[in-house]
Amino acid sequence: MIDIQQGHLGEGQWQIKHQDSVPFLSHRLAFSPRNEFRIGCDEIINVQVQAIEQDQHQVKIDLTDDRYCIGWTSNSELKSLLNMMQRTEPAPEQQHHQHLWVTGVIFFFVACLLLSLAK
Repeated sequence: MIDIQQGHLGEGQWQIKHQDSVPFLSHRLAFSPRNEFRIGCDEIINVQVQAIEQDQHQVKIDLTDDRYCIGWTSNSELKSLLNMMQRTEPAPEQQHHQHLWVTGVIFFFVACLLLSLAK
């Protein structure tokens, strides 16, 4: 978990996730059809440790398009960030499963309508 405190990504908690063995930074988006915002390895240019307090590291993450963010992370997450910096894959596309419940609700109402017309 990376606790971003300032920069272009805004404040919040970001996670390093893996999909199809490709790591990416992920941040949950409440009330959004996308569910999360993703940053791939291809967008991370540099990771600098600015301060160390106990087992937490304050890091500055430089991103493409002159963007950056500053946050706190653990030693294991720092290693993952440094590994991401060496890779060039973009963040994988999200798998959209939200449309399934909408389809189910529509199917239910159509079935109810057909049953009421059949009576």
